[in-house]
Amino acid sequence: SDLYSEPNENYARELFELHTMGVAGGYSELDIAEAARVFTGWTLVDDAFTFRSDYHDTNAKTVLGTNFGPDAGVDEGNQLLDLLASHPSTARFICTKLSQYFISDSPAANTVDDCATVFLSSDGDISAVVDWILQSDEFNSPAQFKSKMKSPMEFMVGMMRSLEYTMPYEDIKYFMYVMGMSTFYCPSPTGWPELGVDWINADQLAQRMQAVNYMLFSNTDMGTMLMEDPVDMFLSRGIETEDGVLGYLTELTLRGQYSGVAWEEARKALRGDTAFDIHAMEANERIRAAMAVMFNSPDYHLQ
Repeated sequence: SDLYSEPNENYARELFELHTMGVAGGYSELDIAEAARVFTGWTLVDDAFTFRSDYHDTNAKTVLGTNFGPDAGVDEGNQLLDLLASHPSTARFICTKLSQYFISDSPAANTVDDCATVFLSSDGDISAVVDWILQSDEFNSPAQFKSKMKSPMEFMVGMMRSLEYTMPYEDIKYFMYVMGMSTFYCPSPTGWPELGVDWINADQLAQRMQAVNYMLFSNTDMGTMLMEDPVDMFLSRGIETEDGVLGYLTELTLRGQYSGVAWEEARKALRGDTAFDIHAMEANERIRAAMAVMFNSPDYHLQ
């Protein structure tokens, strides 16, 4: 908000690097310095935008080869924002991030190029850009199915939605913290990372396993399990057989897309030392163990 007293190059740098053109956007240090002069006089008063003309640098400036001023006042800043919003580097920067979010951590160069063309031709209409991405060949390629890793948020929310269970917020807050994604706190103005390499390592996987085990096997202060009666969940749906339980679990957690290894390991957990009987005393424990296999399987960590 304190932009009016002197040119604020830090603000201008963030505008270029984080919000429009990206670090490799093709601008120079002079462009940043000149942009800071363009925004002199811009500030907030009572959380509302205010232009202080008496603090504005009225001399001519040049940013990205475009002249600003002299004496154009607040229109200089608006002109610069329009210039940045319609710049090819901005189109590529935004399309790269959207493609990484929707398609893969390493989208094809031609996909990003074509997406940028849509961005520029639609005057930055994000709905048109996203619509194009969702209909693109790369998005719909079988090679991209389950090609991205879930973030801690996606992992925790997905697990609770699958079980139709809500973990106490303090517990969610703790597990999100140890997974490196503290709720309501992102240390970077760029937002949480979207690339899988930032979310998957030995410690992260161990914390995810702990979250699964806590939800399925830990007792509350009242002496009851956090997820109280898995057997009832199946019986209420008319499911009693071993294959029925396994089929429902794989559909619930992996939407039917699972490896043979995951199926067999869940079957072993469900059977234990004897044939599975949903009416047996140990049925709840065995179902919990089979659920843990599913939630801890590599397949479940993929979007």
